[in-house]
Amino acid sequence: MIPLDIAPLILLSAYNIFFKMEREKILSLEVGFENMAKIIGGRWKALGDEERAPYKAKAVVSFSR
Repeated sequence: MIPLDIAPLILLSAYNIFFKMEREKILSLEVGFENMAKIIGGRWKALGDEERAPYKAKAVVSFSR
């Protein structure tokens, strides 16, 4: 295992954070990655600015490390 002080940082965008959370919900549906990405992408597009705000805030924290 790579020590944390030399491990590369994984910077997540707001969409990446949303995708990760939604993926956990969809895994039980047993769909392929392509269909999962389409479903999650559609959900992301349907979100308004206020609904995206928490994900954007988490992304800011990710990028400020």
